[in-house]
Amino acid sequence: MKRRTVHAGFAALALCCAALAGYQGWRLVDALRGNAAVLRAATAARSVTGAGTWGQRVAIALAVVMIGLTAIAGLVGDRALAHYFCGLAVFAVAAVLLARDESFEIFGLSAVALGIDTLVVGGIAYALFHNGGSSDAFARLMLLALVAAALLAGTVSLLLRLARRHGAAR
Repeated sequence: MKRRTVHAGFAALALCCAALAGYQGWRLVDALRGNAAVLRAATAARSVTGAGTWGQRVAIALAVVMIGLTAIAGLVGDRALAHYFCGLAVFAVAAVLLARDESFEIFGLSAVALGIDTLVVGGIAYALFHNGGSSDAFARLMLLALVAAALLAGTVSLLLRLARRHGAAR
C-alpha cells in the first residue's frame, strides 16, 4: 500500500512539473527546478519504495530521453537554443558523476554518452545544414556521417576503458 502511494506521489510531482513547463514552450528555470525536486524526492524515498538497480536504470534512461528531447527541441526551435546547451551541460555533469569510482554505473553512463553523442551530431547537423544552400549537400551529409561514426567509436572505446578500469578495481 505504501509503494502505491509513493508512486502516485511521484506521478503527481511529474504532472506538476509538466504543468509548470506549460504548452507555450519550456521555461528553463521551471523545468530545472522541477527536475531537481523529482531527483531530491526520489533519492529521499528510495528506502520507502525499495527501488533497486533496474529502477535506477529505468529512471536514468527516461531522464536521458526527456532531457535529450527537450534539448533537440531547443535546437530546432526559434528562441530556445539555450535548452540545447543546457542539455549538453546536464549530460556532461551526469557523465562525470556516473564515471566516478563511488557512483560508477555502466548502463547509466552508456545512456548519457549516447545522449551526448546524439546532441553533438544534432548540433553539427544544425550548423552544417541550417543556412547552407543545396550546392554541396551530399558532401556535408558524408562529413556528418564520418563525424558521427568517429564520435560513436570514440565513445565506445572510452566506455570500454572505464568499464575495464572499474572492473579491475572491484
